[in-house]
Amino acid sequence: MKRSEILKGSAELAVLSLLKKNDMYGYEITKKLKSTKESVLAIGEGTLYPMLHRLEQRGFIKGRWELVKGRRKVLYYGLTKKGKDELAERKLYWDLMTGAVNKILKSSS
Repeated sequence: MKRSEILKGSAELAVLSLLKKNDMYGYEITKKLKSTKESVLAIGEGTLYPMLHRLEQRGFIKGRWELVKGRRKVLYYGLTKKGKDELAERKLYWDLMTGAVNKILKSSS
């Protein structure tokens, strides 16, 4: 399995988790993901923006334009109630799945 396939499955969870803490704009999200250990969650803007659009279409996040430094508009994204519920459900499943996989990996070593 390629790393990109694993990343694809976890990227939305990571983005929803980031937005639970603070509203962020796209570039901020990419910087935060790149700052993780060894940049393992780094995704480009060409991947991030379509993902944000999908999450917004599903009602998990909501975008709002804000003027930054009185000069340019930036689209901030925040988690909706539906998004918080989705995040809780995905996190529960993630914890169950990774726990099971880790258990199998440890027992086969």
